[in-house]
Amino acid sequence: RLRCGPGDEGGWLAKMRRPREAMIPLYKAMLVLARKQQRFADKASYREALQGIYKTGPYDVELALMVFSDLGFLRVEEGSPFTVAANDHPAQRELEESGAYAAVSALGLGTPAI
Repeated sequence: RLRCGPGDEGGWLAKMRRPREAMIPLYKAMLVLARKQQRFADKASYREALQGIYKTGPYDVELALMVFSDLGFLRVEEGSPFTVAANDHPAQRELEESGAYAAVSALGLGTPAI
């Protein structure tokens, strides 16, 4: 769920905005991790394991989890354990088909720094 305005005092949405080119290597790293290990104690443990493969920030991970689960590329189960599994045969889809990616991209917050 994305909130803009009240509730986004820390500029969370601005920090999440990522160009398509930045999402591709992050997705590839997420696939590597999902094929190696699917269950983690919590989301923080997942982020830590992912950062061992691909240096990225927590906002990038949050956006990627929303986008790639929206598109059916990954299956994400919140809770304990926190689970991320790869869909073996995802349909080819554009990032903009994800409501989360479209919403963050539409904010027009300038050029993101990656």
